[in-house]
Amino acid sequence: MKPAPFRYEKPRSLEEALSILAQHGDDARPLAGGQSLVPLMNLRLARPEVLLDLNAISELNEIDADSGGVIRIGAMTRQSTLENDVKLVAALPLVALGARHIGHRQIRRRGTLGGNLSHADPASELPAVMIALDAHIVLQDQSGRREVPADEFFVGAYETRTKPTELMSDVLVRPNSPRSRIGFVEFARCAGAFALVGAAVSVDVADDLTCGSARIALCGAESRPRRLLDAENALIGVRLDPEAITAAARVGGESVVPLNDLQASGPQRRHLSSVAIRRALALAVGDQGMAA
Repeated sequence: MKPAPFRYEKPRSLEEALSILAQHGDDARPLAGGQSLVPLMNLRLARPEVLLDLNAISELNEIDADSGGVIRIGAMTRQSTLENDVKLVAALPLVALGARHIGHRQIRRRGTLGGNLSHADPASELPAVMIALDAHIVLQDQSGRREVPADEFFVGAYETRTKPTELMSDVLVRPNSPRSRIGFVEFARCAGAFALVGAAVSVDVADDLTCGSARIALCGAESRPRRLLDAENALIGVRLDPEAITAAARVGGESVVPLNDLQASGPQRRHLSSVAIRRALALAVGDQGMAA
């Protein structure tokens, strides 16, 4: 099939793009990598009157590691850059781990950080990663900018807190501290397939493996990515030995309200959630035996 008729706009600056959005609102759709929007348009499930191509806006493709202790990643940064940029990988290894699970290499060369987060697919890896890292999403319109914590940004399946006149411009993330440990584990039917369940964890650990703070997020398990506060609380102040990790993973799995579809049943996803959390935590503290 072919898309319904639309007007094509290719702004050269963020200011110009925001002006077009202010004029057209819900009738305009931003185009980043295009891997989700273009198929929807071809099937006529999406019928924007204006297609707003963001690929010529260089300021959305910048990475700034010197923004007052916060790393600023432009929304048009390609997923392949997230997994391969040496400085970014060193500062935010969890982002690289999550990005490597997205589809196949050809997909990651085209897909963008902002497009991925804005699409808000429940099975997508980067939303869970950003929640685990306590990232902040920067949204801009002609009236100014606002920051939304990642764990508040995703409202439901394919739904975020972005307003029709807003564009995601950046994602702000603090680099890992020397005490930070991270892990990412995903279950999918085959390499490159959508995640049945994925777990992203970031824990602050003392030399004796006592947990000072923890953030655990899941993708694929529920209708939106979500922090697992009960599992996190089970870890804080506790030495991260196999028994404590297993107990926290069990708490996390029991708290899941799972999707039930043709890919996996609810009980399967709840079980896989516990296993993914346990293995991701084990990887974070370096227990390869538990992660097997």
